[in-house]
Amino acid sequence: MILACLKWVTHPGEPHDERFAGISPADQSALEFALVQAAALGLGVTAVTVGPAGAEKVLRDALACGAQRAVRIHSAGTLSSCLLYTSPSPRDRTRPRMPSSA
Repeated sequence: MILACLKWVTHPGEPHDERFAGISPADQSALEFALVQAAALGLGVTAVTVGPAGAEKVLRDALACGAQRAVRIHSAGTLSSCLLYTSPSPRDRTRPRMPSSA
């Protein structure tokens, strides 16, 4: 199973109108990549998003594109993006992965 994490975003001109919210172009590309990889490996794709009930639009779009499962993690409030640190790789010996301001 391949997991595609999709961010529910609002339209810049209408930040409080969920009718104009949806998946970002970057996440559309990530979903497409996940679907291609899953097809090549014989796996399925699960789409995941965090947000209020309106965020389910992102998941419906992902299912329409070919994802097999969709999961919404409920969040009523506004969430801000954060940096995530992933496990170290050999390139970390020569270049730090976290920004110097972190």
